[in-house]
Amino acid sequence: FFCGVVDLSTNELTDHVSGGFHNAGPHRLEAAGKLGIPQVIVPGCVDFFALGARDTVPEKFDDRKMYYHNPAFTLIRPSAEEMRKIAELFVRKLNGAKGPVRVVLPLKGMSISGLEGGSTYDPGSDQILFDILKTGLKSDIPVIEVDAHVNEERFIDRVVKEFLEIMGKMPPK
Repeated sequence: FFCGVVDLSTNELTDHVSGGFHNAGPHRLEAAGKLGIPQVIVPGCVDFFALGARDTVPEKFDDRKMYYHNPAFTLIRPSAEEMRKIAELFVRKLNGAKGPVRVVLPLKGMSISGLEGGSTYDPGSDQILFDILKTGLKSDIPVIEVDAHVNEERFIDRVVKEFLEIMGKMPPK
């Protein structure tokens, strides 16, 4: 049913690593790759994992950066070590894909709270993820860096361009 995939919000990987509520299990980001379906992947929202209401967040996370998304969910910033593990999951899963893959990195933030000045802003931990993706992915998996936030129109325009190219609908430059 799918000719290609654009995956903009891969935060279930973070919840899997960090024990958040939105853990999709150990096979997230594998189905399209196993089937050889072309993919454009964005590490959107991997800079947080979801827990419950503010007053239910375990004390062990008190020292973490947080974003109070709504009365039911608190978003917690992963540690640098968790970001490393998340990046390694991306690398393992995407390197195993049978079809074409492209990764597009939003260098100015992966979520609303990850914007400069946001409550979970941590460019150092973001860079850990980006560096591991750039060095760990196979050479035939392009990693495109865009100096924009994940929600900016110019970022999405680039994702669409990459998707059209990977699907053979637009010649590469």
